[in-house]
Amino acid sequence: MLGAAVVSERESRAGVAKDKASFRVVMVCLHGSHWMASRYVHALLRSSGYDAHTVFFRETFEQVLAATQDEIRLMARSVAELGPDVLGFNVTSMGYRECVKLVRECRKLLPGVPIVWGGTHASLRYRECLKENKEVDYLCRGEGDDAFPELLEALRCGEDATAIPNIYVNQPDGFIENAPRPLVQDLDGLPKNDYTDDNKHYLIQGKVYHGSNPIPFQQHTYYINTARGCPFRCTFCGNSALADKELGKGRYLRRRSIESVIDELKQAMELYPRLDYIYFWDDVFTAYPKWVMEFCEVYEREIGLPFFCYTHPEMITEKLMSAMVKAGLDKVTMGIESGSYRVRSQYMARFETNENIIKASTIQAGRGVKLTYDFILSAFETEEDKRQGLELCLSLEKEFKAQMHTMTYYPGYPITLKALTEGLLQPGDVVGAAEGQRRTQSMYAEDLKRNAYINYYFMAGKKWLPHDLIRWMMDKDVHNKHPKALVYGVSAVRIPGKLLSMGRNYLHYARYGHWRYLLILLKSYRSFIELHIGDIDKQETYECSEIHDRLGAPVAGFS
Repeated sequence: MLGAAVVSERESRAGVAKDKASFRVVMVCLHGSHWMASRYVHALLRSSGYDAHTVFFRETFEQVLAATQDEIRLMARSVAELGPDVLGFNVTSMGYRECVKLVRECRKLLPGVPIVWGGTHASLRYRECLKENKEVDYLCRGEGDDAFPELLEALRCGEDATAIPNIYVNQPDGFIENAPRPLVQDLDGLPKNDYTDDNKHYLIQGKVYHGSNPIPFQQHTYYINTARGCPFRCTFCGNSALADKELGKGRYLRRRSIESVIDELKQAMELYPRLDYIYFWDDVFTAYPKWVMEFCEVYEREIGLPFFCYTHPEMITEKLMSAMVKAGLDKVTMGIESGSYRVRSQYMARFETNENIIKASTIQAGRGVKLTYDFILSAFETEEDKRQGLELCLSLEKEFKAQMHTMTYYPGYPITLKALTEGLLQPGDVVGAAEGQRRTQSMYAEDLKRNAYINYYFMAGKKWLPHDLIRWMMDKDVHNKHPKALVYGVSAVRIPGKLLSMGRNYLHYARYGHWRYLLILLKSYRSFIELHIGDIDKQETYECSEIHDRLGAPVAGFS
């Protein structure tokens, strides 16, 4: 139903506005029950007084495979049974095609219900989203903290909703585009993410769970953001595209007060007595070092749980690292992206030198912290770039894990435009442009066989593996002459550690009686091997099936 039709229907209901507490808003998340944006929007709606419900469609370990039509129909029926007054979707590029199918199925069952889209993909590709999907009535472009509740209030009261800043209104022959509104600057005033199971519904492996998530992540780990935005503009990251769109509307990088973050963590510890780990999902946690130093002092004293965070080569110092370790830093990931300065600077807008990266690795090493370095392999790399990348990796202080990704070209991102311009990418290969695309940034087993030199990265961080051996293998061209032997050899080294880690996870869940989740894991391995691996040889099956996410479930990439 188009925006104009929605207005007409609202006018017919004028004067009989529902009470806000009974005005039901159903949000649909296609990215797993841990998705922080959906948890936040639920809290926002609840704090605004609406009858908020969120339906989570499939878990992350299911999403490497496309949803079946049966799953989509079941999801649509589950949404319809909730009787929404408004239906909302968080739209990402990887989930776009699936979201379209789901919206069309929901529209059949809910012909008179306004449908609202928001999220990164909707914000960056709003024209295509509205033009291609006339089932969508409204689109929230940019931050929806104020815009979405304002839209809901207009719909509830039967008032005009065509001039709300940040809200675009679909029309039969186009759409109404409204002005942007300033970015929210006071993050402390926003509601905290709602990780409870209240009014939550989960579709996992073809079964719907109402008010009870069988995936116990929130009972043991807590996801939190202390900031919005990023100080950098890496071309492969959404911040580079979003910050561009938000220019002139206020400071893009904003941070909560220390008191706000600590209060949220204290509430989480009270709500979840088994909580034993904190994930800080800020793009760069170590931005604003003074804030981090002061925060660590309070965190150590009042929270004291081990934690994970992201950092950047130009935002880590001896003093800062010491403070974080003292406070409980357990794992840290630093993005290197490419070992070639040419690729980093010309294509990724990453201007730190190799010397700075090596210095940062030296600062982080030897402190008992689990170190992970992110690398992204792309079509921009020449053979010389690849060799430089490996040399940089071999120069990093051990011990660390190299986390390998393939470049994912999201629509509207600067690096995607570069790749299209240089003929390295076809329009149909942009994420979300077509059906049947790969559904993860991580690497498949086939990537390691096709580009066997990647295995050197996995070897480089092992303390007991001499770098001279790796350089000898590179010089002897082992990755080209004997790719399978290299892949199998490295897998044999890595798999025991993976299996040990998985075993610890499973014992942990068994200890706390999470039997439903353990059964889901067993089923997920079986379906993963049957549906995803297909008829490839046993070694590949073994290599892929040992891969798992941090909850122990299999995924299609190397973690």
